[in-house]
Amino acid sequence: MMKLFICFAFSAAVLLLGFGSPVLADTSSIKGVLAGTAPAQAVVSCVFSDTKSSLVVSVTGLEPNSEHTFLVGKTPEAKFTTNRKGGAVLVFASTASPRFSLLDFDPRGKRLSVTGSAGNEVLSGFFDAPDVSSSSGTETVSFDDSADLSSVKAIYSNAATGRRKFLVTAAGLSAGHSLYVDGIKQGEFVQTKKGAAISFDTAPKSTAVQLLDFDPRDKWLDIVNDRDGAILASSEMRAKIPNVNIAEPSKTVGFIPSTGLHPGGKATTKTKVDSDARRKFEVELEDVPVGTYELLVGTDTPVKVADIVVTLSDDGETEGSVEFANYDDEEHLPLTFDQANAFFTVTKGGTYFSGYVAAAGSDDSEESAFIEEYLTATANAPAGSKAEAVFEEDNEGDREFKVELEDVPAGVYTLWVDSVDRGEIVVEVSGDSPEGEIEFEDGDLDFDPRNQLVEIKNADDAVLFSHTFGNGSADTPADATEVEEVFPLISNDILAVPARANMKFERDQDGEISFEVELEDVPAGNYLLFVGEVNKGIIPANSDGGYEIEFEDGLLDFDPLGQVISVTRQEDSAVCFSRLLPADL
Repeated sequence: MMKLFICFAFSAAVLLLGFGSPVLADTSSIKGVLAGTAPAQAVVSCVFSDTKSSLVVSVTGLEPNSEHTFLVGKTPEAKFTTNRKGGAVLVFASTASPRFSLLDFDPRGKRLSVTGSAGNEVLSGFFDAPDVSSSSGTETVSFDDSADLSSVKAIYSNAATGRRKFLVTAAGLSAGHSLYVDGIKQGEFVQTKKGAAISFDTAPKSTAVQLLDFDPRDKWLDIVNDRDGAILASSEMRAKIPNVNIAEPSKTVGFIPSTGLHPGGKATTKTKVDSDARRKFEVELEDVPVGTYELLVGTDTPVKVADIVVTLSDDGETEGSVEFANYDDEEHLPLTFDQANAFFTVTKGGTYFSGYVAAAGSDDSEESAFIEEYLTATANAPAGSKAEAVFEEDNEGDREFKVELEDVPAGVYTLWVDSVDRGEIVVEVSGDSPEGEIEFEDGDLDFDPRNQLVEIKNADDAVLFSHTFGNGSADTPADATEVEEVFPLISNDILAVPARANMKFERDQDGEISFEVELEDVPAGNYLLFVGEVNKGIIPANSDGGYEIEFEDGLLDFDPLGQVISVTRQEDSAVCFSRLLPADL
């Protein structure tokens, strides 16, 4: 269910001021306009900080008493009805309440729009985007402290007059350092009483201020030592706002309570949050009759958000699922509701499940339980290996317990629960990696693994994994955390501006890794990719006039993490671009 709004009798400015001053350095205060056929217009205002954030959309001049939809990118974030004068006020805040809806998206740099009931677009505009003059405001970013430098801050401002300013300060920074924006050198720092600074302005009034002829927003900033090329500090020029564009990665599992219409049926929910605060939400139905079910959100006037098609699986069980995401993704439905506080109903002729999502592992004997945890690896576990255990109990008391083992040498392993040998896990090569599992269900599960020590041992009786199951103590293995990071390679001034290069590292939820290097606006020629000191070959030309090389699936036979990635010109071996890919992604 998309957020539904009514109009409030107060101004956006008063609301924004009410959120107070931020504590940390990262803040964003922006105002923009969405345009349409006169007199239709929307004023969009945001104040973001580490403590409280808000977004207000004030619409005027639309058709009176009519239904509209507010979209961020392609994602519909709210439905609203205009008042008798054709106006409305939409309010999003970092903490949801009856008056404010949850702000769980980042509008900055995005195309915002309003559509009518027939889907026709009546208002649109880019909000705080490069090369767009319809927004004004200030963005303040603090760099992450490094071993060599701290207290680095970048401030970008864009006035309604069109004048733009950009300032980077670094306390304690000595002479001989430069600022790079997306890998291209933009100038050298000058000494100040407290360190060093570099300043830009579209209308500079001093020789100490450089001409701002680029837009740093959403670009990667690096402070580089001119002597040895070392990167002292880095940050993206976009304020980091908790639960808007940054978050602690997490994975939570719950269930929608059963009505008892079909005993034994289960409605499991899974929520994943990545480091960029992007959320995925899944509802999975199991052990219910085959057919199409409706998933509804809301209490008084439930709104259908999806169909869930349940089919018969190869093992004779019935299952079906639907997935949502709070960002533009063709593979998922838009997540337009707050899944943590939503009231769900699953129907097909009758109501099978109904209620708020209950926490996994509930002690209430009348409700089901679901626990899914990675097991803690010991020093004996092979690097990159992982084990995961899943326990389920439905409201009829039927229980299942499964342990999966991956990325260990093929062979036979034993599962121990509460110091008792519970059976063998046979690991075989399947696809690109070895894996195996052991499963107990119904009458086979004659023990309760919850709060018990779960161990996996190899043929030599060495303990590879040891974990008290159900206490949530194990961290998600690094290679099971989804990652998508893009870094610019630092230009060595061999090629003329605007030549640039970047690298992208991706890891999906199954641990599959891809690595890509792309060159843009470089002269025609042959360019070689080096990972560390190893030549990975010529970078092929692409259809866009640049050069691109990608390694994925079975083609990625090396680990790029922690390696210096460099691009050289083949004709003279000149290193054109280089950068260390962080080891801790």
